[in-house]
Amino acid sequence: MALASLWFLEGDCLGAVATAGEGLEELLALKNQAGVVMALDWIAALAAPRMPLDAFRLAGAAERLRVRHGGGMRPESIGLEPARECAARLVAELEAVLAFDEGSGLDLEEAVSLARRLVSDARVPAYGEKVTPASTTS
Repeated sequence: MALASLWFLEGDCLGAVATAGEGLEELLALKNQAGVVMALDWIAALAAPRMPLDAFRLAGAAERLRVRHGGGMRPESIGLEPARECAARLVAELEAVLAFDEGSGLDLEEAVSLARRLVSDARVPAYGEKVTPASTTS
């Protein structure tokens, strides 16, 4: 997640989300539920600028799942803007609240599926988006 954060802070959203997705898969393979929840939170923060409503959903899931499974560090602990703050600037307040509430109803498996979709969707560059070699990995 730290490497994903560095890519993001360098302006490479695609590389950041792809790297976080790899971390998520490694944590799933290790059956590290607290780490998985942390990765969900990170993916939400990294994807928020491009996919704010789905990021809000994933943030809602991570918030609720953190209570049950733990979740390690939060993205803001290393200087990333939380998904809720970023996405709140990009969508209507009611949409944001509904998306967060919808996400808080997801179980771990559903949240992982949403995170995987965000990672997959983030691999397609937006018009004019910076693409570096890290963005093309995975």
